[in-house]
Amino acid sequence: MKFFRIFLPVMAMILYLGVHNGNLALYRQGHKVPVQVYAVPVTLLPKEDQAALTAGIPIENEKQLSELLEAYLS
Repeated sequence: MKFFRIFLPVMAMILYLGVHNGNLALYRQGHKVPVQVYAVPVTLLPKEDQAALTAGIPIENEKQLSELLEAYLS
């Protein structure tokens, strides 16, 4: 799977990783439409990751976003 880096001013907005139609997705807080949807079915991830994504994983900075995406997309 190809990894695409997303350049977003993370500090200017609150982002979180979640689930959209069963796939990993990046959201802006307060928005129901994701910024990005990834072709990664969350059902393929461990149960604890599925639960965390269902609840929403807040993103504190661009480094954390890159690390999480690398872990989930690989």
